[in-house]
Amino acid sequence: SFVVDGSNLVKRYGDIMGTPSCKMVLTILKKVLDEGGQFTCLFDANIFHVLKNCDMESQALLQMTKDYPEYFSVVTGRSRADYPILHTADEFNARIISNDTYTKPEDGYVEQYEFLRDPYTPRLIQVNFQRSGLISIEKLAWRLKSGDNVSNQFEALRKCLDKIPKEARANALKNGS
Repeated sequence: SFVVDGSNLVKRYGDIMGTPSCKMVLTILKKVLDEGGQFTCLFDANIFHVLKNCDMESQALLQMTKDYPEYFSVVTGRSRADYPILHTADEFNARIISNDTYTKPEDGYVEQYEFLRDPYTPRLIQVNFQRSGLISIEKLAWRLKSGDNVSNQFEALRKCLDKIPKEARANALKNGS
């Protein structure tokens, strides 16, 4: 199972492409489900501000948090998702998909979470993204192409999530692979 740092990937997409977008996140989440995995995707409190120039994406993401709270959540105002990401991954022995290393000394995460002490930990999975839209996730041997139409991506992910029985959703990470 995976805990996905949604804000990190949205911002990384923006760093490369010029405008933050959910495209890379949605591509990765769909792949997780296609591979039979489970996920929870957490966002920093400011995600809707980050997506301020992408009104459709903001609205779609907000709807996903309402319709699929087991899979999508935004942390409490004025806070970052780092601690909830690490706590959730630790609680469920899940892997984290993020380009953050969570190793800033002032945060103290390395002392709290033993798996962060190993710079090669298989539990922290980084994403390489190229301007061409190619996504490489070496630790999972995934090579993906970011979708072009974010509306279609949200809809495709919705269809996948709707196939999962509600009782299985309640324990998404517990049941994950």
